[in-house]
Amino acid sequence: MRAALAEVHRRGFDQLVILGDLLSYGPDVDEVLDLVADEVARGARLLYGNHEEIYLEPDSDYARHLSPMMRECAEWVRARLDPSRLREMPFERDVQLEGVWFSHANPWGDWTYLNGLGDHRRAADVLLARGFHVGVFGHTHRGKIVTMPDGTGVDEEHAHAAIWEPGEGRCLVLNAGSVGQPRNRAAQPTFLMLHHIDDAWHAQLSLLEYDVDAHVVALSQLPLSAPTRARLIAFHHARVWSQ
Repeated sequence: MRAALAEVHRRGFDQLVILGDLLSYGPDVDEVLDLVADEVARGARLLYGNHEEIYLEPDSDYARHLSPMMRECAEWVRARLDPSRLREMPFERDVQLEGVWFSHANPWGDWTYLNGLGDHRRAADVLLARGFHVGVFGHTHRGKIVTMPDGTGVDEEHAHAAIWEPGEGRCLVLNAGSVGQPRNRAAQPTFLMLHHIDDAWHAQLSLLEYDVDAHVVALSQLPLSAPTRARLIAFHHARVWSQ
């Protein structure tokens, strides 16, 4: 989080949107909340994610049916978290800025992942029905630039940048990826830069450089079970997937 915020401030922006899921998979609970609170005080918009639901709505159906790994991580965070800090943060379910729809997972409001072509087609249909040609999401931890209706960019081999003009039936569905736990093949942390220039949208998935080795060491020292530590660390190593 610290490295990501330093980089986006170095590049400059008009509006910062933080897509949620602040806690669970990292060791720096208080520091993350401090950094986010500072950005919100400067005008950042903050979205509500499924990991916020874990701590703010512990009796929800989602929070009561976590995987063993997520449950263990959440219990560790709860033991260190002052829940009033999260409750005081101005989380929003969705944000609309200059014709762009932002929400954590998808434009219809649950925790369904946008993975395959069918998911992105549904997202595009919902966005277009609401009068939006661009949507920005997170949740999958895999950065994507998907153009609809053709579906270019749904697979893992997409380009990291696009210049795109809206038109009848056309929609741009973007995923910012993750700065803290990337789940793409290359284990590359990414964030999204989006610019509107001369009636075109310029979208770029930017790679984030930080001391991953130091972060892995910190993960290895968490008081969690060995399988959970190994799973958290594995997200930071490139993977070879069978075809």
